[in-house]
Amino acid sequence: MAEKENSPDVDVVKDVATEVGDSELAANICVAPPTPKLKRSTSRLLRRITSTTSFDMNVLTSTLRPRKRKRKDVDEDSMSVHSLNIAPHSQHELPSEKKSKRRSMAKMSSFVNMLSPATTKRTFSFKAPSTPAAGGHTPQRQITPYKKPKPASIDRRTSKLWSDTVDQAALSFSSNEIKRQEAIHELVQGEVDLIEDLRSVHKHYYYPMKKLKLMTEKELDSIFGIVERLVPFHEDLLSNLKALRKADGTIDGIGETLSKWVPNLRHYETYCANQVFAKGLLDTKKTDKKVDDFLTRCLESPFSRKLDLWNFLDLPRSRLVKYPILLKQIYKYTEDNHPDKEAITELIERVEAVIKDVDVKMGESVCKYTIQSLQYLYDTQKSLHIEQSKSVLCSGQLKNDRGTKLHVVLFDKVMVVTRTATRNNKLSYQIVKDPIPLSELELIDLSETENKKGSFKSKVLRHTSHDKCAFRVFSRANGHPHTLYARDEHDKRQWLSCIQNAVSQSASLMDKTQPIESVADNSETILPDSSNNVETCLEIEPTITRKQETVV
Repeated sequence: MAEKENSPDVDVVKDVATEVGDSELAANICVAPPTPKLKRSTSRLLRRITSTTSFDMNVLTSTLRPRKRKRKDVDEDSMSVHSLNIAPHSQHELPSEKKSKRRSMAKMSSFVNMLSPATTKRTFSFKAPSTPAAGGHTPQRQITPYKKPKPASIDRRTSKLWSDTVDQAALSFSSNEIKRQEAIHELVQGEVDLIEDLRSVHKHYYYPMKKLKLMTEKELDSIFGIVERLVPFHEDLLSNLKALRKADGTIDGIGETLSKWVPNLRHYETYCANQVFAKGLLDTKKTDKKVDDFLTRCLESPFSRKLDLWNFLDLPRSRLVKYPILLKQIYKYTEDNHPDKEAITELIERVEAVIKDVDVKMGESVCKYTIQSLQYLYDTQKSLHIEQSKSVLCSGQLKNDRGTKLHVVLFDKVMVVTRTATRNNKLSYQIVKDPIPLSELELIDLSETENKKGSFKSKVLRHTSHDKCAFRVFSRANGHPHTLYARDEHDKRQWLSCIQNAVSQSASLMDKTQPIESVADNSETILPDSSNNVETCLEIEPTITRKQETVV
């Protein structure tokens, strides 16, 4: 009987043993079927192959690959197609040949499955799709994920005392003189900081916003005002103060220099009066995403010191208010026989007079801006008293008896109850009812009066904390009442005091404008009794309380 050919598995194991270098195993391989000893040798071989790190897996895969006839121009993909017998040329083969190939491949796959699978690490990269180039090649570009930038360092100002800027030999002065020099140094250093901030406003805000066309030039001029024209005035003062400094670092007299410079403070009347409209326009423009993004980036920049644009624009006004405080500090440590003693006293009075005028201008601007923000629902709501008002005495949020939030404005001539509304990103105030002139206004403190009789709800809620915050206003002409509730008792007392003072001032002005009456008898001139007016002002609450019976 003819000798059987070795099985494919035996041939493969023999080839692997020869490649690895196990000549003993290769010599002992016999014909199929394999003996138990051969199986154990094969298992040991496989374990040694898989556990050896220096073994090249390409050798094993090339050895286990089924032997086929070499073909021309066959790539890896076509090999996989032939192995599955779906290639076009495999359709002409006989069925017996297909079955033998399938069996041999099945045996080969059974041997390959005995090997432990190799672990591989896959790397992923996310690449953005790009447009194809002119030559047809599509370049691949890797997108860098967004990372939030690290917080920028803040440019903090280091404040130094006068004693830190001079030699120790200069500290032989008296303690009183050293404190005077410290106060003068604070005045000088404040000018340095103010000039730096005003320059920063135009460098980092005005010019970039103008270049980026975030606002029109008219809007920028309305917001920034004359801030750029204030810089030369303060630079002039700073240069004059530095010129007075002696070799030892002291400044003797500043009265004459400041007296010549104080008239420049009148420019603050124009600047501060414009701030009311500038703040309203800036708040409106912040609703634009581009403007808000620009201001947010500036706020996170080192030059801002975590201050927004309005903080920089408000610096001149806060500096103006601080001048009397600095001058009083210098006056405190100035000797009585010093020439600046009398000059500083006069300077304080002049600066405070400028501040009062600035407050009046700002009050008129606030009144004008508030009047422009009013919206009349009916023509009957328009009042001449509103147009003639010059200042806003008090304004704030109150609630009515239904809990609706109202914005109440007390002008110097009329009281207006409104509701806040926003149109075109601009805050406005809609008048709820007809305005009440102060000459016709009546006030009732509900916490000091009896509640409405015949109401079960009023009896249950009598003397509660809710009633302690309530008061009522109405007009003697039309009798339309407004029951208003403050946030707390302290807020209510402020409203009552402000309304009472406004009514008193309005009554006194009306008395002064009345014509003087002359009496034929004795040819005596009778003037209004001021004592009666004072008594009426002091007893305004009892008088108003008596009016409650008629209103109810």
